[in-house]
Amino acid sequence: MTNPFGQGGNAGKASIVALVLVALICCGCCCGASAVQSLHAEDLTITVCDLRDQSTSDGHTYLVFAIDMETGVNVTFKMEDGLRFGPFQYRTNTSDAWGSLSKGAMYDVTATGWRVSWASEYQNLFIKGEVTDATPATCPTR
Repeated sequence: MTNPFGQGGNAGKASIVALVLVALICCGCCCGASAVQSLHAEDLTITVCDLRDQSTSDGHTYLVFAIDMETGVNVTFKMEDGLRFGPFQYRTNTSDAWGSLSKGAMYDVTATGWRVSWASEYQNLFIKGEVTDATPATCPTR
């Protein structure tokens, strides 16, 4: 009987190659989305107004509610482990970085990604340092 897929078991090899290609494409889409988010970065100075730790089925979402010192607008950021380009940084200590923030303090930060309000997606916040030589904004009372 002849093999309809070719000689010498090429069908098995072709199936393995196809599975590997599908896996690489899926991985590229997931990792690529993260990489694209990290390519958009902006430097800001913020005053931290509130900090929230929201537990989810996937772990924690660390939120930072702040005022953008340049525009005076209330902004919300997330802090999560992740990649940042320019300069390259990979953060794995998010809970420690988030825990070191103080309400009412002012920080120089880099925010990566975009705010997509309908998807509850926030920019990822990377702290560069605390600003001590300027007056922080007055946070709204809740």
